[in-house]
Amino acid sequence: HFYEGVFGKVEGQRMLARELTGLWLGDNVSLLKRIIPNGFMAYMDMPPLSDMELENLDLEESQQTPGGSLLAPSCAVTQRLRRRLRLTNRIPSPPSRSCSTFPPNFRILFHVLTKNHALPDLMWNNQTRCELRMGLEQELQAIDKHTTLTSREFAWNHASFIVHYPSLEREVRVGSVYLRLWLQSGDAFVKQYQEPLRLFELLFRRILCDATSPETCLLCIERLYRLHSHRIGVFPDIMFLITRVRSAEASEAARVGILRLLGAILGIDRSREDILDDSVDVGMENAEQLLNEESMDTFCRFVAWGHAAPLSKPLLEPSAHSDLKALTCDKGELVESTADTSSSSSPSMTPSTPAVWYTAPPSSPIPPPSSSISGPYHLSTLVSHSLHPQTLVSPSYVLSEETPRIDTGQWHPLSTLWYLSWHHVKNCSAPTRLSLMALQCLMKIVSFYPSVNTMGVPYYPPPTAKTLLSGGNLLNIVVQSLLIADA
Repeated sequence: HFYEGVFGKVEGQRMLARELTGLWLGDNVSLLKRIIPNGFMAYMDMPPLSDMELENLDLEESQQTPGGSLLAPSCAVTQRLRRRLRLTNRIPSPPSRSCSTFPPNFRILFHVLTKNHALPDLMWNNQTRCELRMGLEQELQAIDKHTTLTSREFAWNHASFIVHYPSLEREVRVGSVYLRLWLQSGDAFVKQYQEPLRLFELLFRRILCDATSPETCLLCIERLYRLHSHRIGVFPDIMFLITRVRSAEASEAARVGILRLLGAILGIDRSREDILDDSVDVGMENAEQLLNEESMDTFCRFVAWGHAAPLSKPLLEPSAHSDLKALTCDKGELVESTADTSSSSSPSMTPSTPAVWYTAPPSSPIPPPSSSISGPYHLSTLVSHSLHPQTLVSPSYVLSEETPRIDTGQWHPLSTLWYLSWHHVKNCSAPTRLSLMALQCLMKIVSFYPSVNTMGVPYYPPPTAKTLLSGGNLLNIVVQSLLIADA
């Protein structure tokens, strides 16, 4: 009956088969979940249609069948049968459309099965209809064959029947959402999604399991959190993102996705590239999880990474350049950044800063003897060398171009310097883009914790965020960013 209700050639046959399908299934629609995609189940919860709506559906379906063949006008017997079925199914007093106790709406279900759909939670076209038809026909043929081979009665094991859709298996899906169509859909659909917290958990679980290419899931979860942050609430696993983005195995697309997600968690407005949207209230609890040396070091290393490639435009716009000064307290000395810097907009130009990187063989003691040290190298030169992961590398604090001094306490294997192994193992094509996103995250974190109260009186001790940025080598990177922004 279900097969005839979808693919029947005669209108009266389809109408009667649909009615019998509804009577046989009743309120138990679990079988349909194994036959058709779950995206159709929402249509069964729709309230009953009015007589005018039913007539419009009948007129539309009477003009064209799923196979595309035109039909003659309905005969008198079919019209009479349709009227009797309407009288049988009519409710004496139609309930409000807000009521949720309607019986399954098989009429609208069979109608939408004849249409094409390309929604984030429902993909349906001629190919999927063909796969449904083949699955039903194969099951009917198997039942007929078994009937001819045995004389005993048997019951159809409908609980084991399932229809497979090979064309849908090629789509990346999380739960009932197809990620490609989710990214292509408008914000209106995403805002109306009923279970954002459930989808957020499923997407994050997929990111945990897929360590190689979670880029699509990161884009989806970033968009979901940006539009449903008030319903999802605080994200308690931010440090997992920090650990993942520091990994040398992370791809460039994954790093971009994680930084975008961190920006959404902090409430950064991506529609305006360099301006933070302070009206987005995500809460300070997300930012509090990032008040540690590992998180601040990660953001600052991304900022320094922007200095490794020649810039086609300033890393910061003038409006954002002035805001960067708020990142630090008034302490610390200007020391040469360990990142290689270029003030030229042409990729063919040599870096304007001196070479600061030195190398030593993997088996050397720390600090290595002077005879085994080679360098200094520019970062671009260091990246072009085929170095062993255990090769010892160290930056120098440059007092002048003529007298570099090696800081022997900074020798580390190449594999442990995650920000340097990115350059060596997986060269990034857009370091300034990552630097800008990291800088926006730093600015947003600092904005949560002002240095003075409403009366202009400074706080003591200073805010943790600014204290972290003002200590160690992080201040070097922040000051270097101020300098290179005018390049």
